[in-house]
Amino acid sequence: MRGPLEKLRVLERATGIAGPYAGRLLAMLGATVVKCEPTQGDPVRRQPVDSVPVSADAPGSLHVHLNAGKRLVTRDRLPLDRALAWADVVIDSAVARELRGTPLDPDTLAAGVDAPLLVTTSAWGFEADDAGSPCDELLVQAAAGVMCTTGDPEGPPLRLPGFQAQYLAGGYVAAAALAALRGPGWRHVDVPWVHAIASGVEASWARSLQAGLRDPPGGAHQADVFPSGALACADGFVVPGTVRPADWVAQCRVYGMPELMEDERFRSRGRRRRNCEELWSELEPWYAARTRSEIFEAALAGNWALGMVLAGRDLLDDPHVASRGYLGTVELPKGATARAPVRPWKAPDTGEAVARLAEPGEDDGWFAREARPRAPAEAPARGALAELRVLELTQAWAGPFAGRLLAALGADVVKVESQRRPDGWRGPSAFGDMAPHAGRDPKELSVEISTAYNGLNRSKRHCSIDLTLDAGRHAFLDLVRAADVVIANLTARVLPNLRLTFDDLSAVNPRIILVNMPALGATGPFRDAVGYGTIVEGMGGLGSLFGPPEAGARISQTYYP
Repeated sequence: MRGPLEKLRVLERATGIAGPYAGRLLAMLGATVVKCEPTQGDPVRRQPVDSVPVSADAPGSLHVHLNAGKRLVTRDRLPLDRALAWADVVIDSAVARELRGTPLDPDTLAAGVDAPLLVTTSAWGFEADDAGSPCDELLVQAAAGVMCTTGDPEGPPLRLPGFQAQYLAGGYVAAAALAALRGPGWRHVDVPWVHAIASGVEASWARSLQAGLRDPPGGAHQADVFPSGALACADGFVVPGTVRPADWVAQCRVYGMPELMEDERFRSRGRRRRNCEELWSELEPWYAARTRSEIFEAALAGNWALGMVLAGRDLLDDPHVASRGYLGTVELPKGATARAPVRPWKAPDTGEAVARLAEPGEDDGWFAREARPRAPAEAPARGALAELRVLELTQAWAGPFAGRLLAALGADVVKVESQRRPDGWRGPSAFGDMAPHAGRDPKELSVEISTAYNGLNRSKRHCSIDLTLDAGRHAFLDLVRAADVVIANLTARVLPNLRLTFDDLSAVNPRIILVNMPALGATGPFRDAVGYGTIVEGMGGLGSLFGPPEAGARISQTYYP
């Protein structure tokens, strides 16, 4: 596959999900990824999905997803010394005791000359006794604290469906590898699954550490932002958003019930929380009379944040997914093809979304003939991302999380807010239970005490610019001239309205990279949708698999996506 990483060489010795997913992401961006399988094959070849056994006549769907676009070689036919001389990065799923005394022992690599970067990922960390297997997902989620905030208040906890800890760890592995390659000297980076998935509930950890508060399980519907959760309609479920005050106004108009805005029982969040059963009795007939598509289209037209709960079979025919090019062709052995995810992003330099799945050991001969030692790397002047300058136009979670990750890796990140409209996650919040710690009046308001905001926006610089003013726009463009990256997770119409599209930014800085992350993307028929993590859970298929089977669909309380 074509892409900006065409010169990158990756030796993937990892089995399972986390390491191979990292290799898949890098392959999607053009890297040459050589998957070095054990003689008996990666066990994930036979790993069932949704308890459906893998057919003996075709590759398993999980294997296709994780390994399309890679070259497959057999481990015992690959001279390891030659492979290490070829690779820029080695991804492994082994723990320390398994690598000790081998050419991949970190001590051996550190003592060598121009050794490849080593990135390891396993369930509990490199020093653990056991690397774990994909089936340890339940244990990892439980140990990380994810399950403490799921389930019903009086019922058992619920695990997030699928292999969320391992996929998230794979994302971190790919990001860490690209960052570490920029730094001086040899590095070993280790990414435990348990630490990766714990970052999905860090807001709860922050409240506990900073304020001594514990988030209880929220149940199927978050009462403080009701209507919420997966609500039944004529042909399935939808996920309404009521996070912004504007969402409540918009949905009442879409319902054709403007009187609800003036109803004393429902006029505020607190009142809707106390009277959620009465509110649902008013709304249930409206939902029951309409399909998912009808409700979603009405929400799009009314600027109301709402999503449909889609399953995998729905995504195969979804017009937005098709227009985004997310699904593409994977060429399978023996002339067969499959429709599968081929790239989760859109970018101008990534070429056609077609990938090939090799047969076991198919590329043994290619490596023997074609693989040449890499050229010696030039030593970077400074560490990791120290010379990278990033501007953030972000709100809430996803955008600030991306900026904070870059800041943690050494980038200079400047978050741009407006004093008139700051990031809503700041608050304002009352000191409340934190007042004794801070020596403040419990009722005093502050925009500096939100635990979730503070956790996501540490390690950054901050400035206030009103981008709706000409002077503010020019001030921001002055910053863009000196920047490398702009990150935005605003709705798709915001940057065009502010005249800050990629064309506007690149006109003042041709080197600029714009990372634009609206909930459903900046292109396609659903591009104007407003979205939160709960809505993405529905649209992305997670909601259709979450919760007890009798529920039909469920949305988590953590805004996980």
